[in-house]
Amino acid sequence: MKIQSMMKIAALAILFAGAFWTGAQAQGSKHEMVVIKQPLAFATAEGQKNGAVFFELQNHEETAIRLVSVSADVSESAELHTMTMNGDTMEMRKAEQGFEIPSHGNLKFTATGDHVMLIGLKAPLAHGTKFPVTLNFEGGKVVTALVSVITPGGAAEAADKAKEDDAHSHH
Repeated sequence: MKIQSMMKIAALAILFAGAFWTGAQAQGSKHEMVVIKQPLAFATAEGQKNGAVFFELQNHEETAIRLVSVSADVSESAELHTMTMNGDTMEMRKAEQGFEIPSHGNLKFTATGDHVMLIGLKAPLAHGTKFPVTLNFEGGKVVTALVSVITPGGAAEAADKAKEDDAHSHH
């Protein structure tokens, strides 16, 4: 009985580790796939009420898809946000209509552009921890990704690691 439990735990650990570096996938058929690459959040300080999640969303489906909402258990709410420049002022707004990703296209969620805003953090996001975020698409498709919390300077290191892992996965 102990060996079976240990094997289940090991299998789960492998699944979660793979989700960080290869992205999360929802697959209805061979041609319908949504991929989330490098889901990251920056560590937050004690008392900081909000955080953000960044990733690349790839649509490998034959039709456009629309991301309509997000959720995460680490915060009271989560919203899709966009940032635009209004003269010299950067304005952040909720993306009321969500985001459309064209067929075989992608959308990058970044610190200076579109992103997922975590509002009302229940606890600080600690470096080295992970948490799930759920993306809800028009038509009912749901994709969950495991977000890794890094220090703000760790984004380049994470990108380098992902490129290295991608190179190894093609052999």
